[in-house]
Amino acid sequence: MSRDEKTKSSWENIQKEISDKFGGGEIMDV
Repeated sequence: MSRDEKTKSSWENIQKEISDKFGGGEIMDV
């Protein structure tokens, strides 16, 4: 797994956690 893929994967996990905290609201594209 390349570093970019790993960063993207961890970022998606962070977005998921944030989404859960906010009651499953939309995930913003950055």
